[in-house]
Amino acid sequence: MAKYKPSAYRIGAIDSMPQRDQFLPHTYHIPSRDVRLVEKRGYELEFEDNYSRKEVAVTKSRSEICVTHLDYTGFTDSVPGSDYPSTCWDGMTSHSCNTIGLTDENESGIGEGDYESDLFEVGMEKADFEEITEALNDKLFISPTSSNETKLLSRQGSTQSYDSLMYTTSIILPSQTQEDCTRKIPFFKQSMFFKFPPTINFPLPNEYIENIPATIATQLKWRPSTITPQVIKSCIAKAGFRMSSSKDWIGYYGKHMKAATFKTIKPYQKVNHLPGSFHMGRKDTMWKSIIRMQSKFSKKEFDFVPQTFILPEEFEALKHEYESRGSKARWIMKPPASARGIGVQMVKKFNLIPRNRPLLVQQYISNPMLINDSKCDLRIYVYTTSMDPLRLYIYDDGLVRFATVKYSTATRHLSNRFVHLTNYSVNKKNKNFQANADETVRQGHKWGLKALWPYLNERGVDAEKVWRDIKELVLKTIIASESYINSQIKANMRHKDCVFELFGFDVMLDDKYKPWLIEVNISPSLHSTSGLDLNIKGPMLCHVLNLTGFRLPDQHWNRIPLTNDEKSKHAHFVSVCSHEVTSYMNCILDTLTPDDMRMIIETEDELTRKGNFQLVFPISQTIPYLKYFSVPRYYNLLLHAWFSNPHYRAGRGIAMLKDFARQGLPFKTQPPPAHVWTLRQKSLITLSPKKYKLPTLAGTKVRKKKVPKLK
Repeated sequence: MAKYKPSAYRIGAIDSMPQRDQFLPHTYHIPSRDVRLVEKRGYELEFEDNYSRKEVAVTKSRSEICVTHLDYTGFTDSVPGSDYPSTCWDGMTSHSCNTIGLTDENESGIGEGDYESDLFEVGMEKADFEEITEALNDKLFISPTSSNETKLLSRQGSTQSYDSLMYTTSIILPSQTQEDCTRKIPFFKQSMFFKFPPTINFPLPNEYIENIPATIATQLKWRPSTITPQVIKSCIAKAGFRMSSSKDWIGYYGKHMKAATFKTIKPYQKVNHLPGSFHMGRKDTMWKSIIRMQSKFSKKEFDFVPQTFILPEEFEALKHEYESRGSKARWIMKPPASARGIGVQMVKKFNLIPRNRPLLVQQYISNPMLINDSKCDLRIYVYTTSMDPLRLYIYDDGLVRFATVKYSTATRHLSNRFVHLTNYSVNKKNKNFQANADETVRQGHKWGLKALWPYLNERGVDAEKVWRDIKELVLKTIIASESYINSQIKANMRHKDCVFELFGFDVMLDDKYKPWLIEVNISPSLHSTSGLDLNIKGPMLCHVLNLTGFRLPDQHWNRIPLTNDEKSKHAHFVSVCSHEVTSYMNCILDTLTPDDMRMIIETEDELTRKGNFQLVFPISQTIPYLKYFSVPRYYNLLLHAWFSNPHYRAGRGIAMLKDFARQGLPFKTQPPPAHVWTLRQKSLITLSPKKYKLPTLAGTKVRKKKVPKLK
């Protein structure tokens, strides 16, 4: 029998946002007849002594009400058809606290999106779901704010019942109790530079925010989505956000928007997808980008993707390659736009490959790194806050996912998905799947990435080199699609700073510890079904939101259009650097225009919010990678010059920027002559027309030198 223990939910007052002293217990109880219905379907409900099965207990907050629904994510892995483990902290399930959206924006009354997805996640049959939820959802008692009476709100209730709650604000609450949060942080993260607006702080699991003024609380609106992960809901709730479908929302984390919708985004709003990012998410278009880079540069420089054929157009080429390699070679078929292992299968015979279906047939990595005789892959989290300039980060932790059956290349095992696929969504269905609740422990079929590095070091493998190689793979993959994504941003965005993206890179190591790119996920799974998942994904997503730099609508500053002088500087350096990057790079810093100051200040401020993310690009070691861009981009050159010059990267450079900010130079459209690039160039030529050369920072010639690899 699977057991479910009702959780102690918490609700908060709305007038000043949830504070530590405003949380009250809020528990649902189930009538006896509904318990019998649940038990009839093979489930058992377990209650504490003080729980009553005959009524629904309700507690209201001090000003408004927020109703959280009963979810069944507390079921253990003995639920029929489910392999999800049960994870509870202080009586609260890791998936608890989904909110019934009784708001003026929720037309359906009781929210269904997350409710249904959470139930299906644990493997409940659809018939069970419909019958149980029909009985439970018709019996929700809610405490009105106007009196101590309770009112029955049914799914088929009258319009009058809904109207009485139409303006109630719903808050998505974290699964952790407020007592677990021990470190108080301010609501705002202040900029290092004068007059630059602060960003909103998103607390980590052990942090909390107090005393959010009512004038600020009314602006904290988040656009809802049916696929917003629970861990995101928890994070934004702790920062004081509430779900709202009004047009003045600040953030959104959900489905990929259509092109027309991107154009409606306001300057202060942030969305979690880049226009055109599907170019990386689809396996066929990603492979075409890699092929283009291989033909332009060399196959050796982009040899981290197994040889791939796109069907049906490359069927004959695949046939020739298949026959030339012989029967010992292994191949794998994949749909071009799927995830979670759906449709992936090994090729047994060539004549079983569909000729006219859109498919990818890829050379199978038959010599993978094995741990405990099982195949595994790595989930690497990659985050970009901007594509022009490209600012790319990689999270210092991730997941190691294992196949649940020992690896074998024998023909009789080709159809066994538990041998050849490492997807968690596939292997959790194996009865032998072993969960792991601790990201620091090397056990079970899922590890934390940080647990892998000591394992490799103990076996004489240079884990730091492996990590550098993975960073290089990530950077080259992003650059391969950078041109297309930037063109889509330019075509569909009015404000390019409003979009960001978290990618999930699936990487496999072979027996020589070389990383291979399997696929890129533009919507990596963020569901936290265990303590290991939550301990990795929870802090990571808080760092993602902090890096993004959310600001209040009335504190956002719009980008200042480029002056003619700044446009001339951009055009000049893009032109000369298309021939030789390093010879002219440091000259960019000799005359800092207001636009240059704003870009460098924005980047330096962003770095103070990176948390456990590591900056991959731009850094001094990535100068050689500028040649891979389809066209030189001025801001990439500017930031590389800044990061590679110790004179400016030391405290003197930051102090100089702070002084410029106090003078208000970054916001001036008519700066002093020392910061007008064309005037400075003209004066230098006039003083010494014959000997004039583009100046360098140190006044010496720039020598070419070998740049070390990524660290």
